[in-house]
This record gives sequence, C-alpha cells and structure tokens, in this order.
Amino acid sequence: METICFFNDCVNPALPGRRKCAFHIKKGICAVPDCRNQVYARGHCIRHGGRKACQVPGCAANARVRGRCARHMNTVLDYEPLPLRSPPSAYEDNLSPLSVDSDDTLVQDILDVFFPVCGDDDEPKTMAAWASLDRAEMMF
Repeated sequence: METICFFNDCVNPALPGRRKCAFHIKKGICAVPDCRNQVYARGHCIRHGGRKACQVPGCAANARVRGRCARHMNTVLDYEPLPLRSPPSAYEDNLSPLSVDSDDTLVQDILDVFFPVCGDDDEPKTMAAWASLDRAEMMF
C-alpha cells in the first residue's frame, strides 16, 4: 500500500520508507503534536509561532511590516515612534537646487515673476499664460 505525503493537502506519494514526498523531503515538520504543516521558523509553522506576532498590545496577528500586522502597519504606538529611514542630515545633503532655502528667497523670486503675469488667479487659462513666459525671464 502506497502512503501519501505527511503534509497537509499534499497528494504526492511518500518516498519508500519515508513520511514525505520528494518535494517535501527537506522540509521540517512543525514541533506541535498533530500539526501537519511545514516549519517556517524556530521549529514551528506560521500558525504555531513561526512568525513574530504584531507588536501592538492585544493583537495576535502575524507581523508583516516593521513588526506590525497589516491592520496596524501604519499606526504609531504611543511609546515607540517609527524610526526615520534616513537621518535628517541625509535629507539636507541631498536637496535639489530648486529646493526652498531657509529664507524662502526662491519662493519669493517665483512669486515676483508669477504675480505680474497672473495675479492671484490660478485658473487654467491663466496658467497657460504662465507657461508661455520666456524661460530666460524666469532665470534669477
């Protein structure tokens, strides 16, 4: 009599003298008795603790992003702010030449050109007039 593979939903025949098929032969079995799932991490399947739980107190869902489940991944915990991906100094070092400087001179220079042409009107027809300005006029 031919036996099938030990793992859930696998219908492949087990290798002779083994409990697993050729596909699953190198996969570990969850350490929880009567569980027929593959090991994910730390000797357990996902259901039995192979993945870390969400960091939000009282949530038992599996962590997905930054230690939080899909429901809580964008929430900020009261006691733990989300870390910046880069330190603030890295942003300052990579500012574009068109970035606004500390005294807003670039913004003021743009407004000095924009308002004589368009005033405070930001309608599309006025924006077309703005777009038609000679680019050389706008060089500061």
